[in-house]
Amino acid sequence: PALLAALEKERANDILDSSLIALAKIGDVLDESGASRFEQIIVDFLDHPSQQVAESAAIALGILANDESIPVLVALLKDEPAGRKLVGKTEVPLRTRAFAAYGLGLIAWRTSSNEKRQDIAEHLIDVLEWPQFSRRDIKVGAMTALGLTLIDSDPEVTPEKVLAEEQRGGHRRHVISREALIDYLLDYFDPAKARENKTTRHWFVRAHAPTAMARLVSGSTPEYKAKVAEMLLGRVGQHTTAKKEIQMSCALALGQIGDGSVDGKDDTDVKIRNELVRLVKDGMLQVRRFALIALAQSAGTPGEGENGLAGTEDVRRELLKRMARGKTGLRPWAGLSLGVLGRRLLENGQPMSDEATAALRDAASDCRSPADIGAYLLGLGLRRDREAKQICLDKLEYFADDDARGYAMIALGLIADREVIEPIQRVVRDSQYKPALLKQAAIGLGLLSDNAVVPDLIEMLAQAQGLASQAAISTALGAIGDARSIDRLVEMLGNTRITDSARGFAAAALGIVCDKEPLPWNAKISTDINYRANTVTLTGENGTGILDIL
Repeated sequence: PALLAALEKERANDILDSSLIALAKIGDVLDESGASRFEQIIVDFLDHPSQQVAESAAIALGILANDESIPVLVALLKDEPAGRKLVGKTEVPLRTRAFAAYGLGLIAWRTSSNEKRQDIAEHLIDVLEWPQFSRRDIKVGAMTALGLTLIDSDPEVTPEKVLAEEQRGGHRRHVISREALIDYLLDYFDPAKARENKTTRHWFVRAHAPTAMARLVSGSTPEYKAKVAEMLLGRVGQHTTAKKEIQMSCALALGQIGDGSVDGKDDTDVKIRNELVRLVKDGMLQVRRFALIALAQSAGTPGEGENGLAGTEDVRRELLKRMARGKTGLRPWAGLSLGVLGRRLLENGQPMSDEATAALRDAASDCRSPADIGAYLLGLGLRRDREAKQICLDKLEYFADDDARGYAMIALGLIADREVIEPIQRVVRDSQYKPALLKQAAIGLGLLSDNAVVPDLIEMLAQAQGLASQAAISTALGAIGDARSIDRLVEMLGNTRITDSARGFAAAALGIVCDKEPLPWNAKISTDINYRANTVTLTGENGTGILDIL
């Protein structure tokens, strides 16, 4: 009710856009006929004179994830007459169209209807095939959304069915199954095909195709895993001419589709690991860093059969070697990768190497660089190494750098030993004017399920003047997720004696605390994405991209 009242009565952009997103996070309310109560409220803000509010309404429809919103988002994405009418303009703004693309992906991710997923995918492909390029944001949004559109797998689609879809026209044949969609993306990503029409298949858009394919291939067949791996390996090979952003994306995607199995020298997973090891040695700097993470991801994922983790030991040795004797810029990445490997093994019920944990402990103990310590501490946290608790506490006291201290507290939260709560609480109470440190400390407490500082945070939010502090405190309240904060936040939202930005962040905090999903709505987009191939609507310089929205 408080959010609905704010949307009805308030005029400040900060309050309106935060309330729209918060309402969508809480989830839909259906009337007796099954229609959405919130959808029309959100749609009414698409023609708001503030672009910030209008585009927030577009992505809010995706976060709400009501199937009935699909036609609205399609009309916006494609700049159709209905979309122009909704925004009250002669054309739909480019940013709104990009946000609509991401919104369609979010609906596709949550819908239970395979037919709706197929419909969404077909519209996204329409956009990718447009000859005009306009701004890359729209097509990058469409490509990313395709990776969230997990159409049902059907590797035995008959030629007759494909022919029937071809005769219908459009791009339905590409969405008839998960495998058909992967085939489309393989064709789109193929550099030989890109040269046929550089305007349509721009390399920057293709840089996001590996991420989409990796997300889709996990629910497909070994044959398609091999097809995707072959294409990706070809783009990072020794004599590749691919752009660096494409190589980065390929390295990350190989880590997502590979596993730790060994089944002969021609096995796909062996090829993936061998190429990633080569990239660590010979690739461009950022490709080498991503290759280390990808090695850890693949080696920590069990494959089929008794040899499902037979390749893991070789990768562990490679990571240990890079952490101990690699180039300076790679050592912390190798340490973080050991943490990723350990966490993957833990999640799959597999034992970790005591040798690797001890080596990571030593690296963290010896590290005096504030720029590097976070990687080692997070690595230990990911491995849930309780013996590293004192190392993290020592580094928390040793470093004056806020980033380094913040990572120490997140690592303590990941280790999950509640004995460390008190020193983190102390940092929270002393960090009112250090927003980055405050945010990390609260995340640490959230991981430890400690809510004792909630009253302090609420009071700090009411008094905070800077946007960075307000954002950090709102995120902190959400990370802790304590229901006791709701009444106080509702009171702040309606308090006209404090700044509009503080009230807006109170609305944002309400959305985070009451979120219907266990992870932030944009985590499904950000996970494993190549953030180096960036667009302003993905993550903007002024915090205006979809990955920046609370």
